[in-house]
Amino acid sequence: MSEQARIDCLAFAQDSGVLESVVAVRDFTRLCESLADSTGEIHYRIEAGLKKSGCAFMRLEASGQLQLQCQRCMQAFGWYVATSSHVFVAHDEAELDAWDRQAEGLEEAVLADSQFDWFAWLEDEILLTLPIAPIHLADACPIPDQPLLPVRRPNPFAALATLKQQHKLKS
Repeated sequence: MSEQARIDCLAFAQDSGVLESVVAVRDFTRLCESLADSTGEIHYRIEAGLKKSGCAFMRLEASGQLQLQCQRCMQAFGWYVATSSHVFVAHDEAELDAWDRQAEGLEEAVLADSQFDWFAWLEDEILLTLPIAPIHLADACPIPDQPLLPVRRPNPFAALATLKQQHKLKS
């Protein structure tokens, strides 16, 4: 990857910074563990700034095509991912605590970090969008969606009926 994976959150926000690029899916180590294969690319955009109130924020948007494994037929299928996240950046613990107490509708807040790993944040947000049990759409899966057929078990009283018939024949 050509860009640094770490930024200073506050400086980035004060400069109204923008990071925008494309990353190969194979560069996401943790994400690749959940995929059928590591082909494809993720387009991302991270922008930061200051609200009128002076609160620093960062916004992330990412999209791309991933290859998931269908849990019904075990074959790969393309899945489009699109995610966005918005976090406020607190200068210190006191500011973070004050935001928690005020609960001003802040979606999410992080403590300012001069070594914020934006790449890990991007990967986390993509991981959070993955389905728990990915499957093809019903009409696209090679294995048709069939209801389970009831298992025919022998009637436990059938043996009793046979014994009863044999007893009648002997009498």
